[in-house]
Amino acid sequence: MPPHPSGRPRCTPCTERRNTRCDRKLPECGSCAKYSRHCVYPGLHDEPVRGPSLPSRKSTPNTAERREGSAPRDQGSNARDPTPGPAREPSQAADQEPAPDVEQNPAPAAGRGQAPTAGQHGVRRTHSLSSILGDRADPTGRKRDVRSPSPTLGEEIAARSERIRQLRAQLDTETAEIVQLTAIADAAPGAQNQGGRPPNHPLNINPLGDPIIPPNLISAQASSLADLYDGIIPGFQASGVTLAIPDSVVQNMRRGWKTPFSIAMLRDEYCIAAISRARKGKTISFGDEGDHVTLAASSETFDSSLPEDCLTYEQWVQAWRRLLALIREYLSEVLHLRWLKHYEFIDTCPNRSSHWKLWLRYDIAVRVATRSDPRIDPATFQQQIYADLTTQFAIDSISAIASTSQGTSSTPKPGNRLTRPPSTATSSRQPRTPGTSGICFRCGRDSHTALTCTETKQASGRDILIQHTTEQAAHAQPPHVNTAPTSAPYADPTNTVPRLAPNDPRKVVTPLIPDAWESTLRQHNLWHRFYDIPDGLRYGFRIGTSRLLSTSSMPPNHKSALDNPTIIEDTIRKEISAGRYSGPFSPQSLESLIGPFQSAPLGVVEKSKPGEFRIVQDFSFPRDGGTHPALNAEINSDDFTCEWGFFGDIADILLACPPGTEAATLDVDAAYRRMPVHPSDQPHTVVIWNGKAWLDHCVPFGASSSNGIFGRCGDAMAHIAEALGLGPVRKWVDDFVFFRSPPPTPDSSPRFSLEDIYALAATLGWPWKDTKTTPFGPSFTYLGLEWHIPTRTVSITQPKRDKYIGRAREWLSSGKVTLNQTETLLGSLSHCTQVITDGRPHLAGLIAFCTQFTSARGARFQTRTAPPRALEEVGWWLDRLSAPCTRTLRPPHPHLEYELFMDASTSFGIGLIIDGHVAAWKLVGAWRRPGVDIGWAEMAAVELALSAIIGRGVSNRTVSFRSDNKGVVFATQAGRSRNQHQNAILMRILEAADTHGIDIEISYIRSAENPADSPSRGLLSPDTPPINWEFHVHPDLIPVLARITSCT
Repeated sequence: MPPHPSGRPRCTPCTERRNTRCDRKLPECGSCAKYSRHCVYPGLHDEPVRGPSLPSRKSTPNTAERREGSAPRDQGSNARDPTPGPAREPSQAADQEPAPDVEQNPAPAAGRGQAPTAGQHGVRRTHSLSSILGDRADPTGRKRDVRSPSPTLGEEIAARSERIRQLRAQLDTETAEIVQLTAIADAAPGAQNQGGRPPNHPLNINPLGDPIIPPNLISAQASSLADLYDGIIPGFQASGVTLAIPDSVVQNMRRGWKTPFSIAMLRDEYCIAAISRARKGKTISFGDEGDHVTLAASSETFDSSLPEDCLTYEQWVQAWRRLLALIREYLSEVLHLRWLKHYEFIDTCPNRSSHWKLWLRYDIAVRVATRSDPRIDPATFQQQIYADLTTQFAIDSISAIASTSQGTSSTPKPGNRLTRPPSTATSSRQPRTPGTSGICFRCGRDSHTALTCTETKQASGRDILIQHTTEQAAHAQPPHVNTAPTSAPYADPTNTVPRLAPNDPRKVVTPLIPDAWESTLRQHNLWHRFYDIPDGLRYGFRIGTSRLLSTSSMPPNHKSALDNPTIIEDTIRKEISAGRYSGPFSPQSLESLIGPFQSAPLGVVEKSKPGEFRIVQDFSFPRDGGTHPALNAEINSDDFTCEWGFFGDIADILLACPPGTEAATLDVDAAYRRMPVHPSDQPHTVVIWNGKAWLDHCVPFGASSSNGIFGRCGDAMAHIAEALGLGPVRKWVDDFVFFRSPPPTPDSSPRFSLEDIYALAATLGWPWKDTKTTPFGPSFTYLGLEWHIPTRTVSITQPKRDKYIGRAREWLSSGKVTLNQTETLLGSLSHCTQVITDGRPHLAGLIAFCTQFTSARGARFQTRTAPPRALEEVGWWLDRLSAPCTRTLRPPHPHLEYELFMDASTSFGIGLIIDGHVAAWKLVGAWRRPGVDIGWAEMAAVELALSAIIGRGVSNRTVSFRSDNKGVVFATQAGRSRNQHQNAILMRILEAADTHGIDIEISYIRSAENPADSPSRGLLSPDTPPINWEFHVHPDLIPVLARITSCT
């Protein structure tokens, strides 16, 4: 065989193994790299020679790979080992792995009078910059190497940009090591004689600027001089507390910054709070493949306490420093430079200080625009965006001047808040006089001020919306107005912030009392968790949109609204009476007051109580984008999370509470409609009916953020109540349940009463709905289920059963059904599985039927004939719901002391390992048929393992099953499988487990770690005893299984 072009032989590991290909690459061949083997080339060196690691264009290097690398022959940056190392070939692959952080050929130990070397003190040896740079010939005359393999100029530029980023990362690392080496040299005897730096000599550390994200300094390795040196560098100081960047932001950047986010989450204050911010939540699993969704706070909540357009300049700088670091870290150097130019342009604008709000909004608008259109260049000044923003900036500025001269309806209590009022609030700065230079707030020009403006058009060419008034011209010194906070229970909805202008209809309306919320949160040490709520009540909550409207949009209302005009009109009258709507206006007059706006199609939906309806606004319209995208398309629902009181939470309380515990349930009256919307967002929620427009001041039904906004306040209410001893408290949207433990003695008074809960609500302005309150007692209704505390039972109420039975019968009698009908029935029956736990497998056919419908919205009214499997399952549920449905709650059983391992292979059969015992079966006959494959065999393995421990006498235990088939793991966890044959086995598993009191906990294990892998291939170890006790095998499995007792 001719020699390999590299001249290297096959490496030792590949020589020892057959059918392995050795590509002779350095520092290790591809086969050894893939299987993590120690690659050694005979005759070359005992250890693999590793070159500098520069990530290939195809890979996504992580932080450690970018900051780490080592040249075994280098000490620090340029201290060379006297023994030369083997030369690296010019064609060495660029995607080689970084060298391990170990010393090779260490220098002799430092003697008396000799400064210790870096290696002796455990300082990590890394590549020098010169080793990374390599021999760089003239780019126009040199042959292209593996570090820039692209034949195109654009890719060459990208490759070199990546190289620059790599070098900067290396510079950070080496700078940190210089500090360590200098400290070592200064502390060592004879440092001056060895060329060390004189004491107290200043170091020019990081001349390119402080890094936003500190470099990952690698801890020093253990040294042979550990007894003389403990790793502490004399005088070395910590770099300070590394602030935590919110996970949601990091994940967004890792995904390529596809969606906009508020950089208020990157300011120092928020990142400091992120370190201790609690993260609560539970995961609801559904589907056969283990799909799941976290409904509670799975990530940092949106910082509604400080809207992005209310950042101060200092906060903006803090945020942008982190954002630039994230762009460089997760995107590219080219993008980093473009955004750096955008940042520096704003930062160095001459009028940045005087027109800070305008430039802040420009920054926000550019970031949002580039997320929807990647062609936009942030490094270029966006003239049209700036022109559009000038109008709104003029409106806000003139309105602030006008409202200052008029006073406010409510002055917030002074305090050390984390937030500042939005830009529409009264400013403490003195207004400009006509002779003061600055931008004109009417037309956007710089040659004059608003009070002397005589222009008829804006700088952008649009009509001027702000007209001079006597009030605007007459202001000189704003009067100081101090309005006492409202303290009356259930205060009437009031406007709690200044209006934008005397005739601007936008306002903040809520019965909740912001000052009372703030004092209560502070009093009970909850301010750090809910500091955003008081200002949200004062100034309105942001609903999650940041898009600037350039034109108004008024799509037609839905048919359900047109068919029920009385419901729509009654609701409008009710909202006007409550002060939550303003109007009616003609669309033209409303636009002249607040600028462009958008409405959403109105619809009518039935409430849970028959005969009651509510209107909803379809904020998901239009679903295909267009000129005016849907409001919900802009809202990131992950920014609006809250806590939920799940079924398991209530069950845990019932199992833990002492005898005599009682519960009461309360419901919030018009929950969403009590939450105020920030005036800046109210143009996005306008209501259109019969050619008239109404301005909605409160959180509407249908917006993705509505539940999170209310839920945030609901969470605070629950925690305040518990801090006062009025709990435990759990909630689901606007339904609250309060638990009250018994008094210490039978003659004692109850620990608290409904009056105490109402008194707290009166203090905060929290509106309970009296007609839905149920007093304390041993039974209560929550989540649509009836709970009985003394017996620890939960039941489906008779009205609910009748409702679901009627829904099932209607579905069965329809012949052909729609997707909406099927999903509604499926949702009802899924809810029932919390009580009827053996009903989970009887939903698989219904779920599979839902997937047969076309997902296109235009086909939402199509009908299909239900398959026999789905019809059979709904019939099973009809029979089951016809009888009382009650579940007795119990705590989990104690765990079995050993795990069960199972596996299956199509090449042989099924294997089990149980408590050190083995069993194996060969699959025989025509066991494979449509729908019966490896997944079926893996599920059969679970059934055999369960039967084996039941045969061993195990009962009333929690048992851990380990399988290397994720489909089987997820299906067993969900309690159902779309595969009909697997689902039949799963039904038997759940029935047997319930009969013998076995709680199944199943989890995934890698095949390489699964001890049942070998038995499933017919390989039985003679050292492993067989499962020799008798157990039942289901008759359906007997014809296709043949047990073996020795290797085949």
